[in-house]
Amino acid sequence: MRIINLLWTGGWDSTFRLLYLLLVERKLVQPYYIIDTKRESTPVEIKTMRRIREKIFEKFPRAKELLAEIIFKNRNDIKENKKFAKMQKELSKKNRIGTQYVWLASFSEQEKIDELELCVDGYAPGVVNSVLKPEVVGEGHECRLADKVKNKNVELFRLFRFPLVVDYWKGKAGDFSRRQGVDDIMELTWFCHHPKDGKPCRKCYPCEQVKKAGLEYRFEMRAPD
Repeated sequence: MRIINLLWTGGWDSTFRLLYLLLVERKLVQPYYIIDTKRESTPVEIKTMRRIREKIFEKFPRAKELLAEIIFKNRNDIKENKKFAKMQKELSKKNRIGTQYVWLASFSEQEKIDELELCVDGYAPGVVNSVLKPEVVGEGHECRLADKVKNKNVELFRLFRFPLVVDYWKGKAGDFSRRQGVDDIMELTWFCHHPKDGKPCRKCYPCEQVKKAGLEYRFEMRAPD
């Protein structure tokens, strides 16, 4: 059976994708997580993913046959590809493109990981709509850069797949979680970049998005111990 390589963070989008692969598509999934010691939310995300795994196996024992152990990689062990860094720099002249795409691409190339899924939301503002979405073809796991792209610098994303770029929005994930009975699992997901005393900071970009979505109740959640 084909193995799906998934960048998982314990957030809403990547957890939705993980559950969809396991419960609907019944795919083998190999999750990856890059440890960034400078990222305040890293310890919380790791604990969150472990808690979500336990909950999945508790509710869906058959998922144990499909979900592999998370493979962790320290960001400091990734050698940055200068070619990717140059592409990111060029793209950033007109659009804000995070440097994380440089080391994620470098990681995929370095580890020879094929078709690593990045769960970027096709309905979110920013890099996806302005740069990536016009250059992709296909849907689901088959969503990738077209063979010929207009902007050569989007080759930065050549090694990835984008399962949530086409026909995805947060409401769809909510409908899915209710149908599959996984609302409780989705509520375990973490979003804040700068947690304070085990609670969301309410000020970072993901927290602002939670406010806009009218989900302020999630600010009362606490990070796993």
